Amino acid sequence: MLKRDTSMEYLSYSMAEQFEKSMSLFLNDYNKNRTEIDYNFVKAMDKLCEKCIQMQEKEEKGEIAVISIFYLKSSILMDKYQLQINLYNENFYLDRADLFGLWDITFLMKYFAEDIKSIYQKAVHHIARFSYADYQELKMQYAEAYHFILQKFCQERAAEVINLASYQAMKKWEQTIITYGGFMDKGVCIFPVEPMEGAGV
Repeated sequence: MLKRDTSMEYLSYSMAEQFEKSMSLFLNDYNKNRTEIDYNFVKAMDKLCEKCIQMQEKEEKGEIAVISIFYLKSSILMDKYQLQINLYNENFYLDRADLFGLWDITFLMKYFAEDIKSIYQKAVHHIARFSYADYQELKMQYAEAYHFILQKFCQERAAEVINLASYQAMKKWEQTIITYGGFMDKGVCIFPVEPMEGAGV
């Protein structure tokens, strides 16, 4: 077994190698199913915008200032692969009129799940005292690479979202932004494309 002081170097190499292999498989799968995968994301956004219009007609929801696409750390730890999409007014997290939907990301995260199994097996066999806590930390660390892929995916679909009839009809700020990041964590603005820091904005 490897000593603890060499464990991170070993894991980093294993994760990079595994990620490269999985991305090759994913891209092949995505190219075959691009239309369906893209449609499912845009449809999820469309349903939320339609729901927002209904709430606004009842005066239950104000103008939308931020559309936030969140990954949930708890979902990674529990092996439930979904992103949460929230529509907020100018109060952001303090918006009391809750409006969100979930988007299934198994199309990508199934590769993450297989990667983690493979990396975990290597870790327990080669790293001394590799614990369950180490495993959970490993999952969160490795998930960052996959969230970067999802961020780029959502960013590339943003133009389709803002051209939806439901998005156009929804009452919103002129400078409405779309963000991607962890819930109650840092995030980036993916539309317009401009890096921003803060609690998901």
